[in-house]
Amino acid sequence: MAYLIILFIIIMALLLGIRRGIFGDLTHLLSALAGFVLAVIFTPKVSAALTGFIRAVFLQGSGLTDVMERILAALLAPAVFALVFIAAFTLIGLITHIVNNHVKLSGKPRLAVRLAINLISGLLIAYGVLLPLGYYPHKASAIGGLAQTLGADADISGLDLEKYGLPEFIYRPLLKQMSGIKLENGIVSVDDLIEVFHTLSSMDIEDPETRSQLVERLKADPKADELYGAAIQMIADQIEHPALSQIMKADGKMSSKLNAFMAASKFLSLLSQSSAENEQTIRSMLETADNETYDIAAMLCDFDTLKMYHLNLGYNAPLIAQIMREIGILEDRSEASVSREAAALTYLISPTGAKKLPFNFNELDSNELARCINDSTILQNAIIKVTEGGNVIDPCRMSGVVFNNKASTIIYALSSKYGVSPGSELHKSLMAYFGITEV
Repeated sequence: MAYLIILFIIIMALLLGIRRGIFGDLTHLLSALAGFVLAVIFTPKVSAALTGFIRAVFLQGSGLTDVMERILAALLAPAVFALVFIAAFTLIGLITHIVNNHVKLSGKPRLAVRLAINLISGLLIAYGVLLPLGYYPHKASAIGGLAQTLGADADISGLDLEKYGLPEFIYRPLLKQMSGIKLENGIVSVDDLIEVFHTLSSMDIEDPETRSQLVERLKADPKADELYGAAIQMIADQIEHPALSQIMKADGKMSSKLNAFMAASKFLSLLSQSSAENEQTIRSMLETADNETYDIAAMLCDFDTLKMYHLNLGYNAPLIAQIMREIGILEDRSEASVSREAAALTYLISPTGAKKLPFNFNELDSNELARCINDSTILQNAIIKVTEGGNVIDPCRMSGVVFNNKASTIIYALSSKYGVSPGSELHKSLMAYFGITEV
């Protein structure tokens, strides 16, 4: 069927060329070339816009992730190319038809030349119009499997679409350019992404050993690491472990997500125990942390997760999440800096003593807290950012938890012993954090 269509387009191009002069033949070829170029340029933009329209109108509330949008845009690209080509070729053809009626070239070129020009035009038109047949019939099974895994009713096994397909290798270079998905470490095809998606679907990602092996495997392949990280987003809702599912929905490399889950689990364990090993655990986190991993890990430090340990921790979720991010972006990781930061964070997060719960400011020593804040760049930056430099008052609802005189004593100790002057950003941020509006 596809070859009959090609033959029909070529014959029509040759027959219509009989009625045109050489100028008409040339403008016809140029129209096809211009339509092809415009289709190459505008297909990615039109595909993205169409995806946005589909998401807004037909997929409201479906939780379509960024990577799923890019996959949908890539899958639409072959059909969009054909439509854009037809529209552009038709519009330009109408313009050139008007021009042809007013311009006549003298001389009669050989028939073979005109036939060659019209043959090229016919082949180019057939190529552009039938591009979808060089892609969809070959990918029907993979696309159908992807749709079914994502919960869509897409059983196309009985349609036998491959018999309508054109040779895939003819279209592969163009399809690779149009349906490529841009990642940080390069461009991958939607086919690569679907293949990794199916690989992940067969993995037990909730098994610690499987996760550990996958991290090791991806260390030496940054492109695959990013590819796996994008693909896992598509099946994140199918992961039963709620925290792991939440982590896998984030943007980022697969290894960063897996390490983020381990880092968040390790950090949360500090909140429920008082142990001499906790400072060493925090030290280890500080020594090995990276920005992407801890930015993802901060996702788990929300009110619902932290309130299960203690209500005060739930209130402090914004600060704790920011502490995680600050651990990831800490610039000075010298031994002296790590020691200071670990000691300060341990005292606040995992204090020793039966009555000393995490962030229980009323039970902690004011002078020691002041020293910890002074020694810790992480704590200072976290407090400043969570209050937006003192402009957001009581973001962690501490005014109803920490005694006013206790908070004032901590701030006074910072001012008198460590020179944190009133009016400074840190001073204003601490006032805002504790909900103190009057000096």
